[in-house]
Order: sequence, then C-alpha cells, then structure tokens
Amino acid sequence: ADIVVLATGARWQRTGFSQYRPDRDSIPGWDLEHVLDIGTAIERATADETAEIGERVLIYDESAQYWPLGLAELLLDAGRDVEILSPHLFVGEEMLKTMDLQHALPRLVGKGVRVTAQHGIQAIEGTDVHVYGIWGGTTSTRQVDTVVLSTFREPVEDLYVSLGNDEITLPRVGDA
Repeated sequence: ADIVVLATGARWQRTGFSQYRPDRDSIPGWDLEHVLDIGTAIERATADETAEIGERVLIYDESAQYWPLGLAELLLDAGRDVEILSPHLFVGEEMLKTMDLQHALPRLVGKGVRVTAQHGIQAIEGTDVHVYGIWGGTTSTRQVDTVVLSTFREPVEDLYVSLGNDEITLPRVGDA
C-alpha cells in the first residue's frame, strides 16, 4: 500500500496529570494498585466486577463529561459509597451542553452520591486521599478503597510507531 490510515484511538491516562497542576507530571500515588483510570473502572463495573472496585470510591473528574457520572451511578446501584471530586466550577459541567446534567445529577444525588467541585487531589497515600481546594485553603483527607481518575486521554500509537518508515504514508485520524 502507498497509504495506511490509522485510527487506533486513545486510552485514558492513569497518572492524574492535570492542567490545574502544571507544576507536576502526576498525582503522587497514582501508581498504587487501587488507583484506576476511568476506562478500566467502567470495564470492571459493566462486567459486574464491582467487587474489584471496593466499597468506598472517589472519582476524580477533569473531563466534566458523562463517564464519571455514569460510573458513579453503576457503583451506587451496586451499593458502593461514591464521591465525585472535580476542579471544575461544578461536577459534570460539560453536560450542560447536551442538556443531560439537569437529569443525571439530581438522580445521582438522590441515590446518595457526594459531589465536590473546585477541588483537586494533592496526593494518594494508601487509602488516604489528600484533597485541596483549587483556590487555596486547608486540605482534607478522604478514606477510600479505590480512586478513579478521569483526566486526559493519550493516543494509542504503538502501531503507528512500529510502522513508521519513509515508504508508506501513515496519516492518523481521530484520537490516534
């Protein structure tokens, strides 16, 4: 072939890199076993493997999209204790554009989810998650079994890198 168009997609990052914290590359403690990216957590929850997720779950959301709220609902329905933490002005902020927020958030609050906006994760130390207000103030600690990070996505580029040569044109499309 003279041209191969690659649409290999993207995967969720697990490091917790944040545009709100350009002073660091990751959240300290991101590599602990009980810290999951949102994609992995959703896969487990939809495969009915919620036992692997734990009883107390903190979902850190920078996407402000539906994924964290959808996951929260799955976990709440499975009897889990869930808090959604977000640095945005309010949790699920981007869902206003699709007019879903006014339906989803009241339903989740009715099921017992806690929502905490304008906060970030300072560090994860074992089951302790140290939380800070993005505008300053004191930090607080959450005791959790699982931390789910819904931050950025990164291109799946293994195939692109392995095919890279000057003989074939390799445009990437989509999230790749």
